[in-house]
Amino acid sequence: VGLESAGDNGLVDAEQDVEAGALGGKEGVDYDDIPEDIVPPSIKLRGIKVLDNPSRLLSPLRFEVTIECVEERGLKEDLRWQVIWVGPTRRLGQGEGQNQDQELDDFLVGPVKGGISRFIIDVPPPDPAKIPDVDILGATVVLLMCSYREKRFLQIG
Repeated sequence: VGLESAGDNGLVDAEQDVEAGALGGKEGVDYDDIPEDIVPPSIKLRGIKVLDNPSRLLSPLRFEVTIECVEERGLKEDLRWQVIWVGPTRRLGQGEGQNQDQELDDFLVGPVKGGISRFIIDVPPPDPAKIPDVDILGATVVLLMCSYREKRFLQIG
């Protein structure tokens, strides 16, 4: 998935500072001397917009994501994004506590340059054949998760 610059009129539905690891990016510290796997670059989540909402069960799920990389040099590696549909967990005696989650997509976004970037996540819907009939109309959640160098730093549902 490629990125496009969001510019100054970028979407800001919700602003939440999400920084990798232990909230790196403190001012006054020269991070060039510290290995990046110890202090990963800072990422700010600027907004997530659910597109085509409401939609039918069998329609693709679409999200517009806006992030900001506060490191001028950008990231050395891509961000890994996962989209998980969280299904019901069947109670014992009704499926032996089986998890019904479905991974809808797992992909890389990059290269991530310094500044604000926007991209669209477009994933297939959950497979209704894997959802028990009793739960087909039940409440659920979709998780968007992001990792950098195998370390998850963002999970939104």
